[in-house]
Amino acid sequence: MLYTGKVKQVLSSDTIILTKEVPGKLPAERTLCLAYITSYQHRRDELGPGCEDYFNFFVREYLRTRLIGKDVTFRIFYSLGSQQPREFGNVYLGDRDIIQILLREGLAKLRDETFRREEISPDYLELLQTSEASAKLDGKGIWTAEPNIINLDLHISNDLFKEILNKPLPAVIERVANGDRLHARIFLTPSHHISTWLSIAGIHAPRSSHRPSEDGPGVEFYGDESLRFVESHLLQRNVYVSLVTSTQQGLPVALVTVGDSVNVAQKILEAGCATVSDWQSPYVGFEIMQSLRSAEAAARAAGIGLWKGKAQPLPAASPVKSDDYTVSRVISADTIVVRNAARKEMTISLASVRGPRQSDPTQAPFATIAKEFVRRLLIGKRVTVTQLGRRPASDGFDERVIATVCVQGEDVSLKLSEAGMVSIVHHRKGDTDRSPLWDQLLEVSSIAAKEKKGMFASELPPPDRTVNASETATKAKSFLNALVRRGRVPAVVDFVNSGSRFRVLIPRENVRISFILAGVRAPRFARNPEDTGEPFGQESFDYSSDRLMQRDVEVEVLNVDRTGAFIGLLYTSGSKEAFNVTLVREGLATVHEVSADKSPIYQELVDTQGAAKSAGINIWKNYIETVQSAGETNGSEEKYSDKVDEYIDIMVRSVGQDGTLYYSQLHAVGDLTKAMSALSLGSTVSNLDSVKKGEYALLNTATGGLRVQVVSVTKEYITVRNVDTGALINTQLTKLLPLPPTLSVQQIPPATKEATIAFVKFPPKSTGFLEPGIAFFKQLIEYEKGKSKPLAAGLLKRPGKDYIVLYDPETASSANDSLNMFTIAEGWAAANKSQGFTDDALQPYLTAENLAKQKHMGSFKFGDWTEDDEDQFF
Repeated sequence: MLYTGKVKQVLSSDTIILTKEVPGKLPAERTLCLAYITSYQHRRDELGPGCEDYFNFFVREYLRTRLIGKDVTFRIFYSLGSQQPREFGNVYLGDRDIIQILLREGLAKLRDETFRREEISPDYLELLQTSEASAKLDGKGIWTAEPNIINLDLHISNDLFKEILNKPLPAVIERVANGDRLHARIFLTPSHHISTWLSIAGIHAPRSSHRPSEDGPGVEFYGDESLRFVESHLLQRNVYVSLVTSTQQGLPVALVTVGDSVNVAQKILEAGCATVSDWQSPYVGFEIMQSLRSAEAAARAAGIGLWKGKAQPLPAASPVKSDDYTVSRVISADTIVVRNAARKEMTISLASVRGPRQSDPTQAPFATIAKEFVRRLLIGKRVTVTQLGRRPASDGFDERVIATVCVQGEDVSLKLSEAGMVSIVHHRKGDTDRSPLWDQLLEVSSIAAKEKKGMFASELPPPDRTVNASETATKAKSFLNALVRRGRVPAVVDFVNSGSRFRVLIPRENVRISFILAGVRAPRFARNPEDTGEPFGQESFDYSSDRLMQRDVEVEVLNVDRTGAFIGLLYTSGSKEAFNVTLVREGLATVHEVSADKSPIYQELVDTQGAAKSAGINIWKNYIETVQSAGETNGSEEKYSDKVDEYIDIMVRSVGQDGTLYYSQLHAVGDLTKAMSALSLGSTVSNLDSVKKGEYALLNTATGGLRVQVVSVTKEYITVRNVDTGALINTQLTKLLPLPPTLSVQQIPPATKEATIAFVKFPPKSTGFLEPGIAFFKQLIEYEKGKSKPLAAGLLKRPGKDYIVLYDPETASSANDSLNMFTIAEGWAAANKSQGFTDDALQPYLTAENLAKQKHMGSFKFGDWTEDDEDQFF
């Protein structure tokens, strides 16, 4: 009986595996031994370990090259064995008898027992004998070939591995275990072969069962399908293998190609039968890895193979490319700040790279070097940004954009990797913020590591010995003479504190200094929403930041101030004009008459300011110069004296961070107490449906009702102020009732009044001393936490605002013994120059402030924050 099938594998010179496709089922396999013949020149027991009969291999190759993948017919002659019987028969390729062909070509000979087989017909036996006799007569194949053996290595020694590394070698795939694991016979020479398992480089395939008919233990999704795909295309096919590395278990990893250098891994990925293996990228090379990733992405997008029916991860945000970004600041080797034309800043973390970490002792010494490398490369440059994703806020860091950055067409991360200034992030599978050049980054970083570049150097760089020369005034003076003698020296502006004040590094001298532009004053800018700046303060700060932040400059030190800040001239790169003059020319600073006349550029400053005034630039936009008579005072603003209009006895209810306090007079709470005690909340009307800012209401609390005024309304809560205590309260609309007419503020004025603490300016919040300053002031006015002691107060009633000076009756002995004065004297506040009081009125408070600064008391512990509201300390 004839059967049909397809030749899947030629195991030896006389054994073949055939398959039969069955619709809806896994292919059935059948092993067939060719009957009556043998091709061995050596008996198996004559072959030692690591040896193989050459002629048997030659015949196997003869059959493999002619039968693999072909549709054939076959016949079963007999079988041997009972448990797993071996079937013996013949195979026919069309009308060609394979046994007869092998005998006629001298590739086999008849077994001795053939003549004793009963099932063979005499005619067929005669035909086989005739074929064998013809080959013997002609001296073909086995009848004349010298017996020979093949040296077959079953293990690759280290020396041999190094010798053949990255060399393409011809091979035949003999078995397939998984979609990425093959058993190959590698041909070093005709008589020297390697028989070994290897892994296909660049991919990882799911585990198969090795039993196509059922799922075995450890089988992964699509594992058997992946196995069958690779078997159908590679089993017993000619390929080229190039060993690139080995796994931790010693399994060789190889690039496998077929035909005209077709990468097998790429075809497996395109079929959705595997995923990309990241760890092998440095050994495979970025060009091949990019093609593999493209193949995987195509299969994923098509939803085939492993990706069939799977929900795909959301793609990264659509790439946004722009030429309108300028690098405004370098935070670290892997994080920069860029700004667009509208001055909107964006913090960017470079995709797939990580700069040296301060927390790692082996990397920390390189952090400054790497940051400086990036600064020189990028600061002030126009860059192209491609956004890949966003890193959510965590661990005290704000949300950051993950992106690739190119400068002059070159990828910044690639340049950093080549210089050994960053390490490469090993992403999790499915990360969408991976750099498209990740494989190339890994490759060049590996080269940098081998060459000991940058942070991979075998020796640590010398420690940073930069000295903070502005730490104290005394320390600054010790450096002054040396810096003055140096004249104009190269420097780097490390930070811009205001339009005219900076933090500067002088590498040649190994010092860091606070630096103030000599002879000019830039207007103060608002550092936070709670602060109020001066006109054109923000513009002045922006102008200096754009041109100086982290830029190479030259500075010439002239003097030092009382806080340790150095005063001098600053020149931008390639400029002959001092930046002091430039800032005045742009109308973003004024000449400081007191100090300018000591400057070598005094006349230039005065002339430049005159020109800016005439042109009406920025600060001088609405300036009208007037000629004053001898009796007129300078300035157009009215100044107030410290004359007290009224003395009252009060209790302070609350103190705001902006210097506003709410107080009540001791005799003013009687009417309110009586009215509130007579009020029955149950008798009032129902809750309010809505409220508006500024509206009065009654707040229902567990202890009774409170008169409140609405301050703000949000979705989460409503903020109200207790009009009788000044306290702010967050509440819900359901707690608010209409205010009865008997409790209206017209009927019973608020028990508290608002006033501003006179002559006192608390530190800005950014210094970290605002809350301690408020807390100190509260300690002075409270006899226990939250409860004010009776105080005497002097009211200074000015147009639109009341100012207040507080006294403790138990300790005050003169007008200068106020709590306002004591707060300044202890260093927890400064004299407020913006409240409009005369110089004579301010003088005692300024004197107290200066003494506190000299002693570094309170908020002046680390420096003078009143100089342009400085919030950077050293």
